[in-house]
Amino acid sequence: MSAAGANTFNDDPGTMGYLKWGLYKPAWNTAPTLVGSRVIFHDNVAVGTSFDSVNPAKN
Repeated sequence: MSAAGANTFNDDPGTMGYLKWGLYKPAWNTAPTLVGSRVIFHDNVAVGTSFDSVNPAKN
């Protein structure tokens, strides 16, 4: 596996990246919207120290 581009880490050893995801709804708390509710599902989320430890083909 290989990847290129930006990531969640930088060169400062005092900082760490973190995972953050969810449903984006602009102005949800500052203005009324036409949507009363939204539903989001997350499936097959895994945390590990290597790809091999979270590989869905193996687990």
